[in-house]
Amino acid sequence: MMGLTAGFLLPNMFKFLWWRFNAGGLIIGSVMGIGAACIQRWLMPDMDPISKFTILSAISLVGIVIGTFLTPPTNDKTLDHFYKTTRPFGLWGPYKKRLDPEFRKTVSREHIYDILTVPLAMSWLVSMLLLPMQLLIRSYTSFWITLVIFILSLIGLYFVWYQNLPPDQEGVTNPGVTGPLLSRTQNHRETESDS
Repeated sequence: MMGLTAGFLLPNMFKFLWWRFNAGGLIIGSVMGIGAACIQRWLMPDMDPISKFTILSAISLVGIVIGTFLTPPTNDKTLDHFYKTTRPFGLWGPYKKRLDPEFRKTVSREHIYDILTVPLAMSWLVSMLLLPMQLLIRSYTSFWITLVIFILSLIGLYFVWYQNLPPDQEGVTNPGVTGPLLSRTQNHRETESDS
């Protein structure tokens, strides 16, 4: 399992961390990482987990770089829309510089809240996964402790993350949506605002 995780973890993280990353990098990085994981499992099944994760992640990273630069970059309009709506942190300098200074400040503040949210989100996610397992194995004491962690994490997420989400952006439009779908979306918004 560690090998497969190492094979596709980096390709799936890079889409939020690097503006130049594209579908070619995702596919080639994933194929090289997962392929290397299968070969490792067949040739060296007893490799220690740290070495396995490091080597397979490095192979996946090589695939990411090769795939990204062998294929054309993603359409600039699409990347601009993605950055404005998703606001990822990482190597997005060219797109961050296009924002007006006030909005750039807002994005930087959001990134601070995102980082503060990570421990709460991880606690919430892991506890949510553990709760049904603990019930199935009838580990009731552990279940109640995990339930408290789950509830506290959920409350923390509400106050640290959800309360600080930005309002919907009316000015951001999807560059790939035109025609009837766009007009239906606008009609739906107008109907909601009328009621």
